[in-house]
Amino acid sequence: YLAFNYPAWSLSTLAFFYLSFPFVSVWMLRCRNAAGMMLAMWLLCLALPVFAIAVGWHDALVEGMLHINPVVRLPEFMADIHAYRLFRSPSGKLAGFVAEWRAPILAGVLIVFVVGAWSYAIGSENLKYLLHNGALMPVQALLIVACATSPFSHNAWLTRASQRLGNAALSIFVMHAVIFKVFNGVEKLVRTPYPLSWCMDHMRTCVAASHEVSIELKYFPVFLCVTVVASVVFQERVVGPVRQAIEKRLLGHRATRVAAQQAQIGRASCRER
Repeated sequence: YLAFNYPAWSLSTLAFFYLSFPFVSVWMLRCRNAAGMMLAMWLLCLALPVFAIAVGWHDALVEGMLHINPVVRLPEFMADIHAYRLFRSPSGKLAGFVAEWRAPILAGVLIVFVVGAWSYAIGSENLKYLLHNGALMPVQALLIVACATSPFSHNAWLTRASQRLGNAALSIFVMHAVIFKVFNGVEKLVRTPYPLSWCMDHMRTCVAASHEVSIELKYFPVFLCVTVVASVVFQERVVGPVRQAIEKRLLGHRATRVAAQQAQIGRASCRER
């Protein structure tokens, strides 16, 4: 499901959610039982993975369906909308609770993610199905709300930095896999037992030797920094200008027509007076 056109699943899933948002959001925002709705969305997220585990489905078709099918992931999308509604509720109970207990919540989230990553690395295939398809959804929601209610909102620099990172979220998603492959190749090449000066003249030998080098976790922070910086630059230097040009071209004529219509209505109103 990723062999023919790697970006297609992501673009089609985003398009599906963009089209469904006006209809789904209205229904979600009218729901009165907040806790019950979140629980229902979580159970729906887990329903298909649990069923696949029960019947022993572990092939590429089922994995692809659970991972990228937008209809299957729709409950998770709906839960995100509902979490936003809870966060922006007039009473502010959820935001107030998270703000009061932020430190224990973040500590608990960190513990759950560490245990989850360890379980995913050495656990069974069934456990990976659950972890990758909804098991951590409540913890993810808590993390987002905890960050959204951060006490550093009064700091202009942190606010600007968080906005830049938020705008680059999709670019990070798009670029992280490519950067990961390039970074791993460079890391293995640098860590070969041969000096880099010698490798310049014997590149084929060094590349062959690098295939036997395993990557190490201690270099992951470097990869993370490279990914974030590259994605922010890509977002601001490429994606942003291209988006502005497209919006200007598609919406410019419409904005001109709306302004002309408003001016015509104004002139007609003056004549009537």
